[in-house]
Amino acid sequence: MSGQTSPDQQRDHWDRVCLNQLQTLLLNAINQAVIATDTEGRIRFWNRAAENLYGWSQHEVLGKAIVTVQPAFSVRQQFAVMLASLQKGQVWSGEFLVRDRHDREFTALIKNAPVYGAAGNFAGMVGISSDISELKATQTQLVHQTQQAEALSRVIDAIHQSLDLDTIFSVSASHIAELLNAQVSIVQYLPEQHCWMHRIVFNADHEPAMKNKDLIPDQDNPFAERLKQLEVIQVNDTRTIEDPVNRQLAKTDSGAWLLTPISLGGQVWGSLTLARLHQYVDWSTEDIDLAKRVAAQLAIAIDKAETYQQLQQELGLRQANEERLRQYEHIFAATQDAMALLSRDYIYKVVNQVYLDWNGKSRADIVGCSVAELLGEATFQQVIKPRFDKCLRGAVVRYSQWFTYPDGDRRFVHVTYAPLYQR
Repeated sequence: MSGQTSPDQQRDHWDRVCLNQLQTLLLNAINQAVIATDTEGRIRFWNRAAENLYGWSQHEVLGKAIVTVQPAFSVRQQFAVMLASLQKGQVWSGEFLVRDRHDREFTALIKNAPVYGAAGNFAGMVGISSDISELKATQTQLVHQTQQAEALSRVIDAIHQSLDLDTIFSVSASHIAELLNAQVSIVQYLPEQHCWMHRIVFNADHEPAMKNKDLIPDQDNPFAERLKQLEVIQVNDTRTIEDPVNRQLAKTDSGAWLLTPISLGGQVWGSLTLARLHQYVDWSTEDIDLAKRVAAQLAIAIDKAETYQQLQQELGLRQANEERLRQYEHIFAATQDAMALLSRDYIYKVVNQVYLDWNGKSRADIVGCSVAELLGEATFQQVIKPRFDKCLRGAVVRYSQWFTYPDGDRRFVHVTYAPLYQR
């Protein structure tokens, strides 16, 4: 009877079989890979999710060492550290860079717990692993976007720190080259010269290139026409360029180009041109969006700088004119003849005391008013205007005429109109 089992033993055996089957069913039903190994690292359990994740079937891996199924160097390095923690009774979790059967590399998040035998001794481990590649990619993208946003903010701050165009271009191009790891050119369209001129070029190593002031033909240049339509031009491979103008440029700057128009008032001012030299790559949506944002900020800065420069020129011209007027006043004051300085629109700008005395007016009464207001519309139209207009065309005009002044006195006056040229 010693070879027979009792009913209780049979029930215990049946219960263990059922329990094992139930455990297997449950472990195969979950969506995460479950792998159990012994103390030597040999695989003792491998569920269906593990088959799907790693590409190896259960019968192919059972009994094999986990490091042979996962030969990645990072696995071998971390396995010893992980095993030491588990032997101390600690749960271990971490990220492994692993490969599947088809050599696809991905990051797996693995959580391992120790397994103990009936005697309470350490018998191995069981782990759950999942592919977190998409999560890692999303995290990396978020970090990259944050870094780009911070870098873009620095670029924008740099752009708006100055009102000098050359400074704006130099600082912004350097920052953009660093931000996008590309050669950066700011090119201005010169419609009167029928060409495009490099204002600044910075290489990817943030050093200025030698193309400053180089000219690009506008005629027979399809890229130029598209920029005038405010179109972003994306060239992933300059070897595909067909037109002679840009094909010639591509001989020295081959690779991938991205040309983003800089526009002022709806008209093209120029182009923010990015180049990844000797790299035939696609420009990402992120790259294009970033280039557009930088070009828009450059347009604002250019508009401000050009407006400021125009105001400075006008201010300088006004100051020069005021100084000339003061000089004329000194000259006029020294002569005994009646003298007046008039603008092209027949407005008195400077008069001397003799002229004031003849007309019986104060300086405030005459300076700023028109000849017609002072001498009458008829006299202005019939006598003065025809001769004054001839003077404005560059002639020195002399004539003599009777004039009736406000005090009723009539004087026969010799008049000379001489043109005054601005320097």
